[in-house]
Amino acid sequence: MEPENRLARIALRIGPALGLLDQVQNAFGTPFIGAISNTVKMLVDTVQAMKRNKQEFLGFLEHVHGVLYAIVDLHIHSETPGYLGPSTIDQVGEFMRTLHKIHTFITAQQQGTVFRQWLRQKEMKGLFKSCEIGIQNAVNVFKIDLNSEALNQLEMTERIAAKMHQELLEIIASLSESEATVSETTSKVILNCKNNAIGAYEPLCTDVFRRK
Repeated sequence: MEPENRLARIALRIGPALGLLDQVQNAFGTPFIGAISNTVKMLVDTVQAMKRNKQEFLGFLEHVHGVLYAIVDLHIHSETPGYLGPSTIDQVGEFMRTLHKIHTFITAQQQGTVFRQWLRQKEMKGLFKSCEIGIQNAVNVFKIDLNSEALNQLEMTERIAAKMHQELLEIIASLSESEATVSETTSKVILNCKNNAIGAYEPLCTDVFRRK
């Protein structure tokens, strides 16, 4: 498949995932999510603008969208829906750092002359290897099945994204109802405390004024 067509297909699958990430960020404020979303957008834009070596970087992007959906899915099915545990957040942060490395590598590859790139060849190989390891680690940690039809067929990916969107809306609505209930209960408790306090001090106040 031509790089342009391949990139277009990848972008179509990444788009809904980024929308879900924005939804997660706005609702739950999970660390690193905003940075991941912004970096992935920059990666897609950077690869689209590349004049050479585009093909070798598309593999990174093909793995990325699977990780994005997995992160959203973790929010939906976590023990406390919408929120991730500390160890999972650490893994999300590690994925963010891998994305930053990929962006650094791609940007460096497109800058300078071919001769300058040749001089930095060893450094670039090391960075490329680090990116590969980071992506593979994310695939393993978030249990991504790279051969899954859900990740490779656009129509199915769109259905999954729509389902996740609805599930997130339900979680957000549920949390809003819980917060409203807690707020109402807290207000009643405070009001009762105030009333009890006033009732307790009323005889004392009356007695003081009578003495006067």
